[in-house]
Amino acid sequence: MVKYNIRKIESQEDIEKFKDLWCERSKRMKTPVEDQLVEFEKGITIGTPVGAFDSDNRLVGVLKYRRSLQIPCMFLYNIHIKKNLLTRYDFTDGKNPITPILDFILHEAEADGYYTWYYVRALSSGYHKLHKTGKDLFTQSSMCYDKDLGEYRYERYVEEIIPSGKESKYPGFRVWLGDKPWVPNLALFKCVLKNKFRKNGNVLDDESNYF
Repeated sequence: MVKYNIRKIESQEDIEKFKDLWCERSKRMKTPVEDQLVEFEKGITIGTPVGAFDSDNRLVGVLKYRRSLQIPCMFLYNIHIKKNLLTRYDFTDGKNPITPILDFILHEAEADGYYTWYYVRALSSGYHKLHKTGKDLFTQSSMCYDKDLGEYRYERYVEEIIPSGKESKYPGFRVWLGDKPWVPNLALFKCVLKNKFRKNGNVLDDESNYF
């Protein structure tokens, strides 16, 4: 297991590294990007990117989130992994930087009372295989799955299936997804922390303490 330095991308130096990583690939979720730099400059102002830095301070992975200011939920954005870092694409690979990034984001979110989050991914044979073999991000994240208890900490729900070339039926989700259609069929998931893992989550059992 590679030990990465996980931190928010805030300094100008880290932002430049993120730009370089962003521009390594010409597609997002199998959908071509017309202008990488324009997309980056537009996207960097939205949400909070969190990066994984190796022992030489090279940025090798980024996952960005955006918290709602109206209700306690957040949205996760596309995964960015440095080209040629991984020899296989699964989350049991000790070099995969996204798992510790997600753990960092969720640990901070839970401490602030954010127990609900959304993410979207392409529906594909590759992701299906990861899910079936337990090598997916949701299973490998220690914040999502407690290996000691043998239990998922979060319930996961399918909120919407978005067909190829279509946009979400819901305005909030359309904004989150960039107000544009995507090439693959997409699944939009909602993840909710179980009450037993929440502060004051046992209120229904201990309600008399609040009378």
